[in-house]
Amino acid sequence: MAAETPVRTLIAPAEMNRRTGRFLYRFVLVATLTGFTVAFVFPLYWMTTGAVKSSSELADQNLSLFPRSWHPESYADAWTNVGLGQFFLNTLLLAFGAWLTQLLIDVSAAYALSKLRPVLGNVVLGMMLAFNIFILKRFFDQIPVELLDSARIDGAGTLRVLISVVLPLSRPVLAVVSIFAVVGVWKDFLWPMLVLPDEAKQPITVALNRLSEFMPANQLLAGMVMASIPLLVLFLIFQRHIIAGLTAGSLKG
Repeated sequence: MAAETPVRTLIAPAEMNRRTGRFLYRFVLVATLTGFTVAFVFPLYWMTTGAVKSSSELADQNLSLFPRSWHPESYADAWTNVGLGQFFLNTLLLAFGAWLTQLLIDVSAAYALSKLRPVLGNVVLGMMLAFNIFILKRFFDQIPVELLDSARIDGAGTLRVLISVVLPLSRPVLAVVSIFAVVGVWKDFLWPMLVLPDEAKQPITVALNRLSEFMPANQLLAGMVMASIPLLVLFLIFQRHIIAGLTAGSLKG
């Protein structure tokens, strides 16, 4: 019976068996997690609490972590006074259109690079910066060629194989790509600002930047909070699906 190869770890097992080693490990782990938590959570907390502060309190140089007086009406004022509902609708329409377009292009490109193997396909992939295409291609690479060949023997063409065989197997990674596409469009700022000069058609990110000169600070923060809520909810609901989709073969070597 062959001897098992010992597993190499960052910290030697002998060090972990010592009280000092365990203490240092836990201290570094807790300090790292605390630092990342503060770095990511504190801006959200500051934005959320700033939205319920008064404008004078926000302008005060003596900053406070907790509001001295609560003004939750800032959310209603931000929604009604500047018409954030229309900008939310614009963002939803842009996100839907971009999601549909990206999915069609990314799936087609990834399938061609993975299964059709065009000339200079690897060169094209190396020159691209499309992360979604890379994820899809790595997932498509894991689909057995025999499965596709059996579908072709039954008379299915290339498009039929893609629609009837590949896409049903790719639902986990398609969900991940869809989430990435929606999040990317939702937080995009520069491109919509350049191509949408009509203020009535601008998404929420561009509208808030344009209206920041005219809105009170607390209402601006309230608008930023409301613009962030859909992305936070999307992540909290689908975080397990994101991890499952990325580990379902798309990033396996």
